[in-house]
Parts: sequence; structure tokens; C-alpha cells
Amino acid sequence: MRSRTKINCLLLTLGDANGIGPELVCRLHQLGGLARKERALVLIGPESALKVHCQRQGLEPFWRTVHSLDQVSGPSGLFCLQPPALAGWSPNLGRADVQGGLAAGHSLETACHLLLSGGAQGLITCPLNKAMLHEAGFEFPGHTEFLAVHSGLGAEDVCMLLAGDRLRV
Repeated sequence: MRSRTKINCLLLTLGDANGIGPELVCRLHQLGGLARKERALVLIGPESALKVHCQRQGLEPFWRTVHSLDQVSGPSGLFCLQPPALAGWSPNLGRADVQGGLAAGHSLETACHLLLSGGAQGLITCPLNKAMLHEAGFEFPGHTEFLAVHSGLGAEDVCMLLAGDRLRV
């Protein structure tokens, strides 16, 4: 999955694909919030979860399926890259189960690989179920520690920052 050329794109992991992540992505698209002219956005996770939420919201699929960042064309657009480990993944929407944890973990691993290979400029993450991530065999408390370890840092070397117009944590 190594990208031969640097693509001006951001990655967005769907989080626990049985949870709210894919629904948020579809709703954001419906509101026009995913359209960016300055860079491509690559959704990472099980495509089947996105398709179910499109059907529920009366949307046509709004992404182009790719299997590597080499297939991301142009400076903008919406793409979906499903990690190979999630082939055949079926959604169980609204249910906490180990398959949701597997989807979240494999999506984060794929995103880390793509970022570290220089194929993307940044990462946006949707919520995941920490208990299901752990049950699926990913021994991390959450996103922060997962990303730290996969980038060669210790969990104690990083922290999470939340910032907004009215909140700074």
C-alpha cells in the first residue's frame, strides 16, 4: 500500500463502523461539509458501512473506491479505501461487537502506514468504541496511544488536545 507519489490528501478513519462514524460522514457530505477544492479526502474503513448509511439517508454513494493512494486522482475529491483485512466485513449497526473494533483497528493501522510512508498530510478520526478495540486485540486505550505507538513514540510522550471557539482542553 506504499504510495509512490505524495498526494495532497487527508485521511479520515470511520472509527467503529457499527457506531456513529459512517453516519456522521454521510450527514456531513449531505450538508456539503466534505467538499474541499484544495485537497482530496480519503475515507478509510469498511465501504459497506458507508453504503448502508447512504441508503438510510437517501444518498447515492459520493466517493470513488480506491485500493491505494496511487489511485487518488486530482487535487480534490472523495475516495474510500477499505483495508484488505476488512474484505467481506458486514455492518451490525448500533451494536457494540468485536467486528466494529476490528474495523476501527485495521482502519487506524492503514492510516498510520499511509501517513508514515508520506502518502498523506493528516488524519481525521471518527469515534471508536475503546472496549471493542481492545476486545479485537488492539491493546490501546484509544486513538492517542494507538497513534503514538505506531509513530514510534511511547504513550507517555503524547497527549490529546481539544480546542474550539468556546473550549480549550
